[in-house]
Amino acid sequence: MLYVRRATALDAGDLRAIRSEALQVEPDAYSSQYPRDVFSLRKYESMLSSGCYFLAYDDQLVVGMASMAPFDFRGTRYAGLYGMFVSTAYRGTGVASALVAEVREVAREHRYRALYLSVNEALPRAVGFYEKEGFVLTDERYAMPRDATISLVTMCQPLELTP
Repeated sequence: MLYVRRATALDAGDLRAIRSEALQVEPDAYSSQYPRDVFSLRKYESMLSSGCYFLAYDDQLVVGMASMAPFDFRGTRYAGLYGMFVSTAYRGTGVASALVAEVREVAREHRYRALYLSVNEALPRAVGFYEKEGFVLTDERYAMPRDATISLVTMCQPLELTP
């Protein structure tokens, strides 16, 4: 059974495993690099205690991840979708959509007006997925901090807030 849930410090091992997989499978999608940016379990526990992370599971097997963090853009607070990844065998199964839906819901609960993300423009499948999820390209483009040859595009999805 596939499901997504917000991660806790008890999920440090699962976050470490899926993040390690992500950095190896999609090295040009992340500012972090494998193995340099694979941390101790204690570091992941700390990240999970202070951040907003989501994990996708197939029964007990972790198969995806995403995170959300606030940021300021032009004087307004927005939510950012970060660190999105789904294991290769689970792509096309709805796991990615379920992760985005969880991030979107938490962003709405926190009253953010929009959800932003950055994606490597050389990954057309990722860009296409986000477009299907309702994100639109902005005019913002910039080089990835760790590798200036990788160009990132910013995408945005306005969030409808309920009173």
